[in-house]
Amino acid sequence: MSGPAGKSRSTVGGVNIELAAIIVDDYDEAIAFYTEVLGFELIDDSPATTNDGRPKRWVVVRPPDAETGILLARADGEVQREAVGEQFAGRVGMFLRVDDFEAAYDRLRQHGVEIVSEPRDEPYGRFAVFVDVCGNRWDLLGPPLPSSEWDEFAAGWNDDPAAVSYSRAAHGSLIDIFDQRGRSVAGTVLDFGCGTGLLTEQIVDRCDHIDAIDTSTAMLAVVRQKATASGWDHVATSTALPAAAATYDLIVASSVCSFLDDYPATLRTLVSLLRPGGVFVQWDWERDEADDDPHGFSTSEIGAALRDAGCHDIEVRTAFEIPMGDETMAPLVGIGVRPINR
Repeated sequence: MSGPAGKSRSTVGGVNIELAAIIVDDYDEAIAFYTEVLGFELIDDSPATTNDGRPKRWVVVRPPDAETGILLARADGEVQREAVGEQFAGRVGMFLRVDDFEAAYDRLRQHGVEIVSEPRDEPYGRFAVFVDVCGNRWDLLGPPLPSSEWDEFAAGWNDDPAAVSYSRAAHGSLIDIFDQRGRSVAGTVLDFGCGTGLLTEQIVDRCDHIDAIDTSTAMLAVVRQKATASGWDHVATSTALPAAAATYDLIVASSVCSFLDDYPATLRTLVSLLRPGGVFVQWDWERDEADDDPHGFSTSEIGAALRDAGCHDIEVRTAFEIPMGDETMAPLVGIGVRPINR
């Protein structure tokens, strides 16, 4: 078998990293963190001695069903004490993969663990960065996210004239809707099915916070690039809806609802995320039954779904007209308000 520079090297079977060491200040404090907070098992806690005969402990913790454990090594001497929490020079040095990200993240929060990077989604999984009891940074990683059929469109979506024109028209429609109702686009907003953030970027300066949500991690990566470049500290991305109800002043869904597996059920969930008096606005193509493959909604379908979701002050109408090739298309807009007394 060839190695670097063409040199041959031999290998043996059964190779495994058995332990990795983390330098700690105190054995018991570290054991408590790794077992009670992270849910590791205490594999070994035995008396031992240093090379020069002084007493120490051999302490090993390990995630359930894992092969590799962590040796909790108490700092011995000034050099090692200075290395506590600095083994990785401020970088993330440990990566903890879990089956249930939300449960593990909630557990960290409940125990007061410092979170230095809030959860976000990447193709390799939902993740957050936390600090252990010694000051080392860890990635908490959920399962790898499934790819989306929309990922392949992400790179060129911002340069698609039709997508850009549609988002600008939707933005103009949104401002008109609020002006007609004597209200302003402001507060906390959910951009549901945000794509690459073409609508988000047009309302970002009006809002206190925007959650940009999409199933495509590639699309969300573009949103984050925009947020970083433009300093949008109040824009967060995710592939999942938040669990908390009554969160948003406005939810927008631009050309996404007709792709949902269960539009009425999803709409009920979205409306539950509105604060009392919050507004839901969707734009979707009007279905043409004469098409070979009809897509979109009728006005009655949108109206019925908004009523079923508990909205009032419902309005469904043509939103705007937009040229698409040789045709002029006129998508529908559906508007509903969550009642104050709900």
